[in-house]
Amino acid sequence: TWDRLIGLLRMLIPIQHCYVELPTGVKLHYVDAGPTNDSQTLILVHGWPEFWYGWRKQIPAFAANGFRVIAIDMRGYGETIVLTEPKKPESYSARKVCQDINELLN
Repeated sequence: TWDRLIGLLRMLIPIQHCYVELPTGVKLHYVDAGPTNDSQTLILVHGWPEFWYGWRKQIPAFAANGFRVIAIDMRGYGETIVLTEPKKPESYSARKVCQDINELLN
């Protein structure tokens, strides 16, 4: 079955938990799997109210097919922390999330 295959892939493909402080004022948590050489990178962005774990079954399948997979916890979700002005609603705008992703890729 599909679940059994994904379970086997998860055992074979390690998922690393990573943290990075971005110039956008965020300590971003993300998981990284697959080859880190010149392979194509997939950025998986969750919806509301989820976090990276929502992609747990897709990550090993993409990584097994040669993609580097990065699944982020967006601002205010999972283990990502907004360091600057965390109580202001503007700190969680779509523009800020896009800036975070852009900084992560650079």
